Amino acid sequence: MKKSILALTFLLFTGIAFSQTTVTLQDQCNCEVLKGTDVSTSGAVTPTGADLGDIYVNTNTGTIYFWDGDSWELTATDDQQLTGFNFDGVTNTLSLTLENGGTVNVDLSSLSDVFTDTNTTIASFGIDGTNTNLVITDSEANTFAVALVDLAALINTDNQTLTEVLSQGNDAGGATITNLAVPVNPQDAATKAYVDSVADDDITGVSFDGGTNEVTVSEGGTSFSADLSSLDDSAGVAANAADIANNTTAIGNNATDISNNASNITTNTTNISNNAGAIATNATDIATNATNLANHISADGDLSDTNEINTRFEVNGANLEIEDSNGTLQVPLADINNQDASEVNSDSPVDVDGDGNTESTVEDVIQDIARITSKAARIFYPPSIAIDASTNGTGRTINLYSQYLAQYGSPTVRSAGAPAAIPTYGATELYYYVTYADPTVFANMTIDANGVLTYDIIGQPADYNALINVVFVVK
Repeated sequence: MKKSILALTFLLFTGIAFSQTTVTLQDQCNCEVLKGTDVSTSGAVTPTGADLGDIYVNTNTGTIYFWDGDSWELTATDDQQLTGFNFDGVTNTLSLTLENGGTVNVDLSSLSDVFTDTNTTIASFGIDGTNTNLVITDSEANTFAVALVDLAALINTDNQTLTEVLSQGNDAGGATITNLAVPVNPQDAATKAYVDSVADDDITGVSFDGGTNEVTVSEGGTSFSADLSSLDDSAGVAANAADIANNTTAIGNNATDISNNASNITTNTTNISNNAGAIATNATDIATNATNLANHISADGDLSDTNEINTRFEVNGANLEIEDSNGTLQVPLADINNQDASEVNSDSPVDVDGDGNTESTVEDVIQDIARITSKAARIFYPPSIAIDASTNGTGRTINLYSQYLAQYGSPTVRSAGAPAAIPTYGATELYYYVTYADPTVFANMTIDANGVLTYDIIGQPADYNALINVVFVVK
């Protein structure tokens, strides 16, 4: 594994001064060193026209590439860290130590001057603006520079052991390790060919004895058997085979019926679903009728279904007769009292119309009530309804009759024993009137013969309410 490390160091020298000297790689090899930012990754093919071995330094990153004849490639890569960086002032040797044990020594004797200077210090030490040289500047403005490519070429070594490599990770990432030697010790790695050559677990044969129901597996010179008699169910298989054959024939014969019945089942399922409500209603009616029938039989005193039918009811001579299958009943006409209303007295005479006179006969009561019912009893107010007057509009309609029918037909609350609905009139049995409507809210009002009110909203109620009185009169 090759390593390339670019090191930046601070050298402290006492008693040694350096004059301005620049050493470049071009002075030491037959190559050309290019620089810039065109090459930023390995495999780049521009700039072109380079010769084999030419060097390119990226001035932004300091990365060094070489031309291999087809593209610019990295000289080498490594992620080791420096653990030692020392300069021996006596031997003028710069030593760099890597974390995995590698050491590089650079002799800098040829760069030193022959005279000493005890009062010169290092003013700066760093990479120049082109990222190509490591430059030292002293307190007297003298500079010394070393090309970064030269340092990179010198620091290109590594002596790691397999243990050191595996300490960084033992995952091969799916790669194949090849060319292993034949193993000697118990913990040595072995190849597949070696394992196959010594393995003795290959199955050489499998047989079954139908007489004993035993299966035998052979492995080289070794074999073992297993008794499968407990798994024998040939009799059951034969019986099932016969049943299957019979059922297959029956299914084939009934295929048409099955198809027809499937359609009928679907139709009946739909009909049952559609008639579920009617079925529930009829079940209730049946229960009710059963109770009524039982009560009727109890009251009638027999189970005959013919004596309930009256076949004749008429005046026959001096009698009024009624006849059914069990015979004829008759009442003499002379026994029937033919009275006028004026001849029938009231059980508890009262003043019906409030005129101070007590009505003592049925005729008196009828005459007084008729005057009341002929007018007042035919006039009534429909239920209260809400009319939206939040915005103005023309030609709006509301069906007064429908509102009356809806509320009378489904009362919110009713007293015990009261019918579910209040008796109502037909739409054409009524006259419709509006006796008053707030003139600041309603205008242009008309009602048709079916109770549909047409109106305009010309303003909104000042207190969120407006009056409109509707009256119905029975024709």
